[in-house]
Amino acid sequence: MRFRLKYKSLLAVLIFGLACQSVPVDPEKKSISLDPDLKQSAAPWTSLDLKDAPSDFDFVVVTDRTGEHREGVFRNAMKKVNLVQPAFVLSVGDLIEGYTEDRQELLNQWGELDGMVSLLDMPFFYAAGNHDMSNEVMSELWAERFGPSFYSFTYKDVIFVVLNSELFGMVGDPSHPVPGPESQADQMEWLEKVLKENLGRRYTFVIVHQPLWDRSRPHPDWLRVEELLADRPYLVLAGHMHAYTAETRHDHRYITMATTGGGSGLRGINHGEFDHVMLISMREEGPVIANLLLDGIWDENIRTLATRESVDALEKAIRIEKTDPVDVWMETGEVAFEVKNPTSAPLQFRATLESSDQLELIPEVISVGLEPGESRRFEVSMKAASGKVDLRKAVAPTAQFSLHGLKEDGTELVVERDAWIIPLGRFVVPSSGGPISIDGDLADWSSLPFDSAGIGNANHEKGDEASFRYGVAYDQEFLYIAVDIKDSTPYHSEALVARKQDALRFSVDARPDPMRSSSGQGYFEAIKDGTLQQLATGWVSPLKAAPDPLLQRWLAPIPRGSKVASVRHPGGYSVELAIPSSWLDERQGQEWQEVRIELSVQDFQEASSHERSVLFRPNRFDGGRLLSIPGSATFSRGADAP
Repeated sequence: MRFRLKYKSLLAVLIFGLACQSVPVDPEKKSISLDPDLKQSAAPWTSLDLKDAPSDFDFVVVTDRTGEHREGVFRNAMKKVNLVQPAFVLSVGDLIEGYTEDRQELLNQWGELDGMVSLLDMPFFYAAGNHDMSNEVMSELWAERFGPSFYSFTYKDVIFVVLNSELFGMVGDPSHPVPGPESQADQMEWLEKVLKENLGRRYTFVIVHQPLWDRSRPHPDWLRVEELLADRPYLVLAGHMHAYTAETRHDHRYITMATTGGGSGLRGINHGEFDHVMLISMREEGPVIANLLLDGIWDENIRTLATRESVDALEKAIRIEKTDPVDVWMETGEVAFEVKNPTSAPLQFRATLESSDQLELIPEVISVGLEPGESRRFEVSMKAASGKVDLRKAVAPTAQFSLHGLKEDGTELVVERDAWIIPLGRFVVPSSGGPISIDGDLADWSSLPFDSAGIGNANHEKGDEASFRYGVAYDQEFLYIAVDIKDSTPYHSEALVARKQDALRFSVDARPDPMRSSSGQGYFEAIKDGTLQQLATGWVSPLKAAPDPLLQRWLAPIPRGSKVASVRHPGGYSVELAIPSSWLDERQGQEWQEVRIELSVQDFQEASSHERSVLFRPNRFDGGRLLSIPGSATFSRGADAP
């Protein structure tokens, strides 16, 4: 397949040369011939060597658009790509949300994507990601719309090889390839043939959605791919992780791109979380890479593997300790945390501690240096400002932690984390003392003593952010949870999944310690090791939300026999849950005695906005800036009613 290259820069030089009655560009010397009568000792230029040989060309690579996509980002990126005017555009996959077998819904999603791609002035090449191809229906639809999911093309003696990583193993089930009209055996046989027939190409680009090398045990077929590539100059490009990493493997460049509108914390360069496209300029000496952030331009080493590893290590360098619970009406307490320098360079640690109106902290500032490998333990004392404070509704004091280290190139590396400084309360699940109807009507609840109002909630007093109160109870059959949510800007729709609208998010963990109290594990890790499959977790919206195929794939269904009800009321909505005691007993290996209940409310201001999470305690699985608290929101079973 061949394309026309637009020689705008060269044409401008030629027109300038003709106007000066000079000789045209010499393609062999790549230089401008000047007027022979021109005699001067100085010149208004730096060089006459041009960077536009006939073999040169530019192309752009776009990365993940989906996985909790953010509206408008990808469409805007297409417009910006047109300003760059590459010869063509490549994708590394994840263009639609997918994860459904509803053919019409898939057609709608592809149609939406087609409208964005149609904005481009140049050809666009598709690659299959896990969101584009995760079941047989999607595989067959891909074949109808696009033909093969693995293919190659050449341009100016450069070969582009596009692979389907889902045939190596699906993200949802790595031990099996995605079902459909193509097989992994077909892909590998084809690849061997194509690479053998193109041994003499000056360069090879490999496009694959999943970074199949970036795991403890790479797939054997991927290792075979690398064997086939070994004797040629090549570069591998991937996506999927939504975080940028550049690394060198087998003396070749491997780059995992960030996002072009896909789900992202957008924490910046050192975290590899940003929206970008990649401009690759193919030159005689090889490709030159520029990452075009939608708010700037950076080179290919915007975040290296070494930086990623350093940031990951520093993010885990601060660990809040689990403490013994204190009386729910607290007078004094203590929170301890440990800081360890995991790097090979000195590290400067600083903590700024801010008291709340209800709880005073001592000290206010901690600032120390840590040598490589050194650990330090710090204790923060607190006391109630007015005698006692109720930990069920106390506004938590906060801490801002900063770690200042060095990158591998000697430049500064800064990682910042936030934390709520609040001890564990001795929370109790009381006996219900009577029947509770799961109907969304909270009239049969005498009190809802746990209150999020003001906790980590800067805008609450302004009235533009949600808050919630909740209570818990139990009888011989169920653990009950009742939640009353106040929200001045309700946003609900039966056409949306619960994750995309105002909803209560819950997690119930009845496993024995230390599993139940552990914190700091990320969602992807919890999915991979099966942790989430052991919990009762989900989202509840007051309207009957649309089915959520993504959650159906990653989360276990709520326990059999559970009851859920939710109703809207003026100024908000209420939720009631009942989790069977038999499920709690099974998880705990005995009649249950303790359970961890984590609740939060996601609050959308409007359809196009990004949700804000209103928390009672930090989520144990979140990978954001707010540190989790081991064992937080743990409840002990109270005495049975007489």
